[in-house]
Amino acid sequence: MRSDEHIFPRCIVGKIKSGDLLCQECNSTLGHTIDRVLCEQLEIYAYILGVKDSEERFPIRATFSNGTVVGLNADLEPTLPPEVTTEKLPGGKTRYGISATEEKAQEIMQRIEQKHKMKNPNSDLKIETGEPLRSTYSGRVKILQKLGGTTALRSVCKTAIDFYLYAGGDPQYVGQSIPYVVHGNGRDRTTFYYPDTDVLTDRDADQILHAVIAQGDPDERILYSYIEFFSGVRYITLLNDNYAGEKFTKSYFFDVLRNIEVNKEFSLNISRDSLQTLLAGSAVSAKQLELALHNLMRIGMSRRDNDRFDAIIQDAMKDSLERYPEGVPITREMMGEFIDELIKRIIPLLPRENDLLDSEDHK
Repeated sequence: MRSDEHIFPRCIVGKIKSGDLLCQECNSTLGHTIDRVLCEQLEIYAYILGVKDSEERFPIRATFSNGTVVGLNADLEPTLPPEVTTEKLPGGKTRYGISATEEKAQEIMQRIEQKHKMKNPNSDLKIETGEPLRSTYSGRVKILQKLGGTTALRSVCKTAIDFYLYAGGDPQYVGQSIPYVVHGNGRDRTTFYYPDTDVLTDRDADQILHAVIAQGDPDERILYSYIEFFSGVRYITLLNDNYAGEKFTKSYFFDVLRNIEVNKEFSLNISRDSLQTLLAGSAVSAKQLELALHNLMRIGMSRRDNDRFDAIIQDAMKDSLERYPEGVPITREMMGEFIDELIKRIIPLLPRENDLLDSEDHK
């Protein structure tokens, strides 16, 4: 039985999909293995951009300057991960201690119930809540995030295969890559790709794209694909090194922020030898990598700042002006109340003295 396959993983706001690519079992297996690893690496960018729409949440980790490892919630605020302790009791019983939010504690208890087939798992459940971590947080948080690794790169190769077939490519030319994607067999077929000249010739610096270009070159006898996630994370993947088909070029570009398909101009011409050299482990252009990721983070943090301050203003209005009947003229006193509420919310966001000292120390 076939199932819907997201060509760009759903966890990173992938919209394009097909029901003719994978059977239900393969889709589930690959989705919970190689796609999951890729999502764990890329999901942070969806959160930074404020475009996350997947129901499933993958763990995003961060660390305080003192080394304490924490998690990040959907608003990228630090939170302590759930902690479960066990204590063996007389009579073969086990006491569980759960340190988590009430909702998370209930989820953990349900898993314990299923594991031990307990009849009344919540009968002796006591939930204690504490202060949110952010209320005692001071100092900087460093996000622990990695990119790459064979498992994630296999998922990128799967995206390339899916799109090639979706775009009408001949299935016989992706057979070389299937064992690599499914089992990790053979040499690496995917690597990061940041050439000195941008592949997109009309790139908009304020646009965030998912992109895929499939290209078959009968002269070089290669079938390959260029892929971008969130404009900043870019790959090249070899699908076939003995390509005998016709010249083939298909592309797809998705504007992540506007949630629409767009048209882009591009120039992608890579020789067989150059591609083999890249896959053998040639160095990535540090300058192009830095520029791509810097622009991604610039847009993401700007959007988050705008959304955050919009929410602050709305909250301040709710606790001041909205207490008065609708249509009442705004007096100086009412405006003063609004400004007071606004300042109350802005002050905690201003740099603290320790932060300023830290900044001076690092100059």
